[in-house]
Amino acid sequence: MDRLPLAMVLPFLMFVACSNDTNPTDATGDVETFEDSCDPNCGGLQCGDDGCGGSCGNCKSDEKCVDGVCHALLYPEICRGFNAPSSDDCGLVKRQGCCDAHNRVIWCESGSLYCVDCAKPGSEGDCGWKDTVFGYDCGGVGQSASFPLECGKECVPKCRTNLECGDDGCGGSCGKCDADSICGSNGTCIPAMASVSGSINYEFHRPVFSGDGVALESQTGPASGLAVVLKDSTGSVLARSMTSVDGSFLLLLAEPRFDLELQIFTLFEGPFGPLMAVLQPSSTSTVKAGKWPVWTWSYAIAEQEGQGQGQEQEQEQGQEQGQDIGNIHISVEDGAQAIHLFRLAKFAFDFLITPVVNGDLSQLVSLAILWSPDISWNCGYCYAKGVGQTAEQAFDEAYFCDSIFIDHLGCWSGSALFHELAHWVLRNHTTATFGMGNHWAGQLLDPPFAWSEGWASFFGISMNSMFFQEVDPILWAPLEFNSVLVSYDNDSKIKTSIVGPDPTKGLLQPLDERFVTKALWELWFALASTKSPDQAAAKTMVENLVSKRMLKWDRGHQGVDLVDFLDGLVCINPDYKTIIDQSINTGLGFPYDDGGHCP
Repeated sequence: MDRLPLAMVLPFLMFVACSNDTNPTDATGDVETFEDSCDPNCGGLQCGDDGCGGSCGNCKSDEKCVDGVCHALLYPEICRGFNAPSSDDCGLVKRQGCCDAHNRVIWCESGSLYCVDCAKPGSEGDCGWKDTVFGYDCGGVGQSASFPLECGKECVPKCRTNLECGDDGCGGSCGKCDADSICGSNGTCIPAMASVSGSINYEFHRPVFSGDGVALESQTGPASGLAVVLKDSTGSVLARSMTSVDGSFLLLLAEPRFDLELQIFTLFEGPFGPLMAVLQPSSTSTVKAGKWPVWTWSYAIAEQEGQGQGQEQEQEQGQEQGQDIGNIHISVEDGAQAIHLFRLAKFAFDFLITPVVNGDLSQLVSLAILWSPDISWNCGYCYAKGVGQTAEQAFDEAYFCDSIFIDHLGCWSGSALFHELAHWVLRNHTTATFGMGNHWAGQLLDPPFAWSEGWASFFGISMNSMFFQEVDPILWAPLEFNSVLVSYDNDSKIKTSIVGPDPTKGLLQPLDERFVTKALWELWFALASTKSPDQAAAKTMVENLVSKRMLKWDRGHQGVDLVDFLDGLVCINPDYKTIIDQSINTGLGFPYDDGGHCP
């Protein structure tokens, strides 16, 4: 019932008082209530009081309501530049960052908020989007469709009510089609009328270690995770997919075609474009940015005998025409080494997605791995932050922010590749010290330096063990004249001398990086309660890298070190202190104290 003016209310009340009904009701049978009249006044207001005890709206957590208008807070209050965090809380800001109302670029890095004032003299220019950092930066241009320019804004999915499938513009999907349908250009699912299927495997050489050195054992494995694309005679992409764990693939088409070419790429796509690829450099041995092709294999798909017969009849009956092209085998002579490097890197990406970036692929920094059968780099093996690469001759041109360079002899060394991938993780997602110069085996290093290199080698041998599901304690990095071959297990056929710590010299003593690796190796098995390549225990150790204790606190030597890592584990689970005492203190002689230093 509508509210009534007072002159009309009184006669009605008198009538109700004379009624025999115990509970007065209106014509609909609902119990009648009476309130004073109030008209909310929110004309042009975004927030604040509506004049009737209600609200005209609420501002976001990083905004403040002033005179009915939401204003962005000055957050952070002080802009400290590249060299120091401006706040220890990122809030909702992501790695890609944003531009605030004061022409400052703000972004999240290793759990802390950074801010640079683009209006200051000497700046590269106004805040805007830069493809080379896949984020906002001074000197950028325009904005990203998926990551809003203004701080406090969120990406709004672009899914109209009639869309059934396709990209929503924010890294998600407007829906998925059934297994026998494809997403049309108008965002609706249409039945697939043709398909091409098959499988891909490749030749690789697995290193086998003995007291006499290294032998390579030829094996065959599934080419999983590769991008597969169908193109027509004009080069237009008709379908794209990714090979499954067993190397199989299925590409669906809207209609039968007989002018097809299958292309296979060492490329992994994320929600906003390619995230990782193995590129094929040429004519250089200098670590630098460049433009190189993705490793690619192309195969013309021949029309099967009798395939065209009855085509019109099958289309009228709605039957899908499927063509199985069988198995494709890629040999070492054809460049199978690049597929092996890709599979190793993809395994690491899949493993790291959840513990490091909580399942958000957009927060991983894109990475190019450069390898060619005839190139030795001037760094041997190395990771280079900010040395970007452009991938060409793929189905989409792509830019990768960081690079890993692998010596031509290192294509079969999973531990060497994983070692460099560990540096990529440490540099982009932790506060570990990075790039401290040359070093040699057995050298006693400052604890942060020993930690960075020791963790990288542990990641190398542990990931390699998990990839092959077999304990392999050997770090192998073959080079033309100075190969690295180190074992971190006493039972190994390869014997390595490791300089241990002095139990009497405390937490600040210099350490052999190989001791740090061995300590982490023994701790991995102790956490798993078994000497096997346990992924759950490895995940716990990786999660600790980005824990609040590791990102926000520092104890022992200045800079992240083994002490901080052990503290972080105790903060995750106090029961781990007993395990550390047995494996690190008693077992290896490192004088770790009682821990308990938790945020």
